[in-house]
Order: sequence, then C-alpha cells, then structure tokens
Amino acid sequence: MGIRYEVQKLLIDPDSCKPSFDISTLLSDSVSIIPLETNDNCLIATIKKIRMTNHYLFVSDNVTKKVLMFGEGGNFICCIGKQGDAPHEYGQLGNFEINGDSILIQDIAARKYIVYDYVKHEYKESIKYQYHHMDVAAMGNVLYEVGSYNESEIGYYRVFKHDLMKDRTDLLLPFSSETNKKYNYFGLYNQVCKNGDQALIYFPLNDTIFQIDKKGVTAKFEISFKKNTIPVEKKNQLDDLMLSGHKEGYILHPMYLQQSDKFIVESYSEGVNFRYLIVRKDLKDYVVSEMLNFHNLGGLNLMGESFLIEDDFFIMYYSASSLLINGERCLSKEFINRRQLEELMSSLEEDSNPVLFKMKFK
Repeated sequence: MGIRYEVQKLLIDPDSCKPSFDISTLLSDSVSIIPLETNDNCLIATIKKIRMTNHYLFVSDNVTKKVLMFGEGGNFICCIGKQGDAPHEYGQLGNFEINGDSILIQDIAARKYIVYDYVKHEYKESIKYQYHHMDVAAMGNVLYEVGSYNESEIGYYRVFKHDLMKDRTDLLLPFSSETNKKYNYFGLYNQVCKNGDQALIYFPLNDTIFQIDKKGVTAKFEISFKKNTIPVEKKNQLDDLMLSGHKEGYILHPMYLQQSDKFIVESYSEGVNFRYLIVRKDLKDYVVSEMLNFHNLGGLNLMGESFLIEDDFFIMYYSASSLLINGERCLSKEFINRRQLEELMSSLEEDSNPVLFKMKFK
C-alpha cells in the first residue's frame, strides 16, 4: 500500500534559540487546575502516559504498572484492569489508547490489547496483534500500530494497519535494514499524538512527520535544521548516534512531539542541551527556546516533557513535591490565577498525587 506525499517543508535556525518563551501567549488566560485525588488505591509513582476525554482522565503508572481512571475534576474512579494471567488481565503493561467509550490496554508479552468499556466498567474483549510495536492510533475499526526501528518477523516496517473488521494487517512505511542496525536503540514510547480524527506520528532522527487519518498515511511535514545535523555518511558509520550527538553537539530530533489545531510542539536536544520547538502548522512562524514558562501562572516553568495536547488543550503536569518548590517562587508575584495556585498549594503534601494544569489554545 502506497504512502501519500503532501509534504510541507520548514528549515529551522537553531541559533534563533531564546532563553525562555512565554507559551501562555498562545493560550487562554483561564486555567483549570486539577489535583489528582490521593489515596491508598490510586497512588501514582511515575506517570507514563496521560489521555483525557470530555469527562475522564486516564493515567498509566510506569512503576505500579496500573492504568487509573479519574473524573474530569481529578476524583479517583477506579483502576482499569490489572496485572495477571487471566484473559482479561495484562502480563506486561505497554501503551494504552482511547477509542470511543473503550480503552485498549496493551499487553506486550501476550501481543494483545485488552479492551474495556470505561463507561460501563466492564471487560469487552481481547484483540490479538501480529507484529511488535510500542504505540497505536485507533481510528474506529482500524488500529495503526506504530513501531520504531525494530525488525519484525516480516522485515523492516514502521506502521501496521490493523483492520479489525477484516482481521487483516497491511504493512506500511518500509525502511532499510541499515537504518534498523544504527537506530535500533531508539525505543520511544510515545510516537503518536492525536488531534480530532487524525494523528501525527514521528520517528527520531527522521525529519518527516507523517499524518494518519481515515484515508491512510501521508508524509505531511518535513522539519529540518540549518546546521548541527548528523551527516548522512556519519549515520552509517557511528555505532551510537545518541552518544555521538551529545559529544559532538549534533541535533537529535524529534524526541517528543504533540499537536494542537494550529501548532506542533516538539522537544529535541542539541548536544547535551534540551530545547523546545513550537511550529505553526501553516509553517509561517516558529519559536526555539531553552525553556517554556507561563506568565498566567506567575512564570511557572514547564518541566521537561511533562505535557500533552488533547482536543486543543495544553495540559501540563507537575509532581506535588516539584510544585511546592517551584510554585512558591511564583507566589511572590501578582498574576491572574494567583489565588487558584495559592489555594492549591496550601492543600498539597509532598507525597500527594500529581497536579494537572489545563489551558485552551486561542
């Protein structure tokens, strides 16, 4: 099956990097602050993934291997599924995806998705899949299963189109065995970011960003840099591109990517330095910055890749301990949401569950 090419190209000047950028200029002043409920049944150690619907929040924990469901205000509802050997349980927790009223929880060891109706709180079915992958985009009755640089049993492919109605899997985005040998240490967990009825997928050290929708897969954006990129000939010579990139100052991108209606927000590294890149989808403008901050929260900084974009909302999450330290500095200033932040921090303990900040793009 062929790939459509409608590529829009953009060349980034890495020297245009700012020390800091106020991302709240792209967002509404109103902030929903959502502290996730803390009790013995829902303690979160390390957030692996967050997804949000109109009424619910879903969080997977990298340490406890649980998938937790919260109400839109942060109240704990239940854990979905559990680790075990039963047909409705998962042995090795992988990714998860929301598809309508269902949540699909990946069991990497058993190569299956365990499907639950999260509204009725009941197990529905298990969906077996053929080929190893780390992320998935659900489009109704089709699962686009996304791998990184791993070899599958049938060769080197990055996307598997799994039609549930036809019980058929098509192989998409082939790449060379040489690429696999050099890049196989990249095992990005999140390579899919959805926005409405489409999703973007990306691969580290690949300038092309692909779009998935009901028509299939399209090569959509090509974002590259004017300098400090790894030469093609070096890619084939180096055994460890990540280590070489850090030592020699090369740009490694994209390492994490999210999208709204109008923007792509990416993180990448230049040598040992962390960077954010914000690109308008019409490619008329971009910003490169070392830090992102929120003037509407007193200058609170974004912590690394602790954010997602869902339904045109920017959602940042903070551990309670980090917020108590960083938020305290912000309270020395006057800003529009100061009272909200002050009330929140007065109710937090260091071992409280994380807090989410939700802001709509303008």
